[in-house]
Amino acid sequence: MAQDASVIPRSKTAIAELTDSITADPTAIPGSPGDVPAVCQGQAFLVILALPGGGAGSAYTAAVLTIGMNESATAALHPLHPAAALPGAELHDELRDKLSRGVVESEGALVFGAHRSSGSPTEAIARMGWPDLTHYECQVNSFHLEDHAPVEVTLLEDGQPQIGHADQVTLLRLGLAVTDAVCGLVRAAIPGTPIRCIISVNDTNGVFRFHRIRSGERWGVHDLDQYRSDMVVTVDDQP
Repeated sequence: MAQDASVIPRSKTAIAELTDSITADPTAIPGSPGDVPAVCQGQAFLVILALPGGGAGSAYTAAVLTIGMNESATAALHPLHPAAALPGAELHDELRDKLSRGVVESEGALVFGAHRSSGSPTEAIARMGWPDLTHYECQVNSFHLEDHAPVEVTLLEDGQPQIGHADQVTLLRLGLAVTDAVCGLVRAAIPGTPIRCIISVNDTNGVFRFHRIRSGERWGVHDLDQYRSDMVVTVDDQP
């Protein structure tokens, strides 16, 4: 990994646009001459950018986005043109309503405001047998992307849903748009909190989930290529 990747002032850039730039050219994101904010490591990408804010005397706050993909997701999203991503204005009404209710914190857990229940995370973990807060968050903060996208889901004779490849790519792109929104929500509600957004899509469904990044806790496996039947994208936002 390059040690001198530059941090350049930028307005908040959609994750989908960053991904487009990286998959097209893993050495740089378009901008002023000499910009080198992205470094490719296999299917993992490091993006360093600066976002408005940072307190008195500072116009920008440095942020690090680490984008990981397995091989099938990389192939599906290359090239991903920004115009093909789903901007917030085109999000399904129910999805926009979910995001508009923000992210809240409860007993150290981050939860979609729209998913928050009357019970506590501690009670839910004990009742369900989940090992930690990360697993709690990934369960509570997950939802099916196909419920909020213009994709065709057909049912086979055995009742199993089926989604075509082109529509699976649409779900990946929608997941990137949701990721961009969630990163903004967490930055606004709990500044300085690192999170991981996870998008997984296959021929039966697409799922988005997110969790706070914690030492010693993890959802899923580190090697994304172990997911043979899913296209998987992870985005770590580490302010």
